[in-house]
Amino acid sequence: MDVLKGIKVEQVLDHLRISRSNLELRFKAEMNKTIHQVIHQQKMARAISLLKYSDISIQEIADVCGYPSLQYFYSVFKKEQKQTPKEFRYFWKKE
Repeated sequence: MDVLKGIKVEQVLDHLRISRSNLELRFKAEMNKTIHQVIHQQKMARAISLLKYSDISIQEIADVCGYPSLQYFYSVFKKEQKQTPKEFRYFWKKE
């Protein structure tokens, strides 16, 4: 089971049986980040690792990491990494 695929704050709320605002306040106080930020960081770290150390397709990486579409994955990745996943993989493997 892939714990990152499709994880939503609502699932955490249901499991813990607390309100969204209560959870977000407690989480931010403890982690100094929002739940969404932590989930995003974990998904991005997994995607980067797969781009570096595997040969699976970028579409499959987007799917495995829980991004709703390849286009969205490219957009989020480029915004954060300043290059596309394809460029990242090419330059990483080149080194």
